[in-house]
Amino acid sequence: MRVYFKAEWKRANGEIKDSKVQAYLEKDKLYRDIMEIYRDGLASHKENIEVFYKNLRDN
Repeated sequence: MRVYFKAEWKRANGEIKDSKVQAYLEKDKLYRDIMEIYRDGLASHKENIEVFYKNLRDN
């Protein structure tokens, strides 16, 4: 969470642009480590969300 709060703080204070927040996060080693650890879980979560919204549209 600290990584995200730091990025949001910098964005809110105009230190980084909205469009550069993701690039800022990806430069942070802690962020990259977290993303690597949770990669499979995040992919599964994304797939579940896509299926959920597809089912809503289809019904």
